[in-house]
Amino acid sequence: MSENDKDLPPEIAALIAKLEDDDTAVHDSAARALGELGPPPVLALITAMKDDDAQVAYRAARALEVMAPPSRNDVPKLIEALEINDAYVHLSVIGTFGRMGPEAKDAVPILITILESEDGHARKAAASALGKIGPDAKEAAPVLFEALEDKDVHMRIDAAAALWDLGSMEKNVVHVLIEALRDDRDRARLYAVIELHRIGAAASDAEPALTEALEDKDKRVRLFARGALNQIRGAK
Repeated sequence: MSENDKDLPPEIAALIAKLEDDDTAVHDSAARALGELGPPPVLALITAMKDDDAQVAYRAARALEVMAPPSRNDVPKLIEALEINDAYVHLSVIGTFGRMGPEAKDAVPILITILESEDGHARKAAASALGKIGPDAKEAAPVLFEALEDKDVHMRIDAAAALWDLGSMEKNVVHVLIEALRDDRDRARLYAVIELHRIGAAASDAEPALTEALEDKDKRVRLFARGALNQIRGAK
């Protein structure tokens, strides 16, 4: 146990250690227990994330992911944690902002900055987090609209989903998802149809593409396509 591990409450430190157990049952039980402990000790976790031992930093980041969302008062400390030179820590913090929803609205400016960066994984995570923050993140809309033209299809899907969550009714949001639904890559089609299913009746322009998707080789795509079509046709 490192010195930074010792900054954590003993109960939390013990559960965090079990997150790396090879036994899935032990791992899952520890994750559930951490999730039930209430708001995390954010400062102690961030201190552990700064540890020179990569495993200590990883365990702290994992704990942040599975514990209850922090409060709005913790946002400044979490923003500071993005200065830690660790990609997994970054994704953990960004994902935490998303889990916090509107409580993380003070993080919108830094999430926009990340969205404008060159880090593909972090950009996608930032788009998702902004969508989960919702209308309070409307200032991110211009950058998200730019991302609809990104070369990465998954970035385009995430940007479209976020814009929908921000309250955008622009047709090009649905059209980006229609294009992705016709992509050659299985995962892109699945993610696109999941978002179209979530949009529901408002995705009426996607009806032809969704009808085609009823013949997709992926059973999950076919299932979500049928659900989306039922919503669209039921609203007529």
